[in-house]
Amino acid sequence: TLDAKLRSGLRAELVEIQRHLAITALLVTHDQVEAMSFGDRIAVMRSGRVVQVGAPLELYRHPTDVFVASFLGSPAMNLVAGTVAPAGRDVVVGFGSHELVVVEEVATRWPTFATRRPVVVGFRPEELALAPDGEIVVELTAAEHVGSHHLVTATLDAPGAVQAGERVEIDPLPRSTISASFEHHGAPDLWRPVRLTLDAGALHLFDPVDGHNLAIEGCVA
Repeated sequence: TLDAKLRSGLRAELVEIQRHLAITALLVTHDQVEAMSFGDRIAVMRSGRVVQVGAPLELYRHPTDVFVASFLGSPAMNLVAGTVAPAGRDVVVGFGSHELVVVEEVATRWPTFATRRPVVVGFRPEELALAPDGEIVVELTAAEHVGSHHLVTATLDAPGAVQAGERVEIDPLPRSTISASFEHHGAPDLWRPVRLTLDAGALHLFDPVDGHNLAIEGCVA
């Protein structure tokens, strides 16, 4: 077993060797960091079936379902139970006690929503930022200083969601733990409510039954 520094160095050397020899190599791994580092293309499998194939950043930015969204990324994408509803030409995405208005120009990547419906809402930790007037209120419970930024865990008043086989499971508890990545501007204020802002354009919406990404699925809701 290699330590973290040697493992990182070996990854870089293997990538260089593969590119120098100009050969096609196939790597099977459970480590998403290795997959993102080595692969020009990644095939993500679940239960013996390929669920998405593409370039690393394509899968990271446009996961086909809840499973891929939670697999790629460290920390993983935050996934919570929520709702989406039409609001004129815009849509409103809600989770817990929070609502975000997504303007028409951004919402066009999703299907047309005729009525309010349940969804799984996903957002990456790096899309959250501390802001005095932020629309999301959380309680920070832990912070890890990793150089230029903090990796933070927080409690949000919305149930979490996970992929379980071919279906999505919603946590029965009304609160969940989410992750955030903040630039280092002093120590975070733990165990007190803080406000966060979230770019609505960075939201992902997934079907709450089978977990498919609604933007990729392209169905009429």
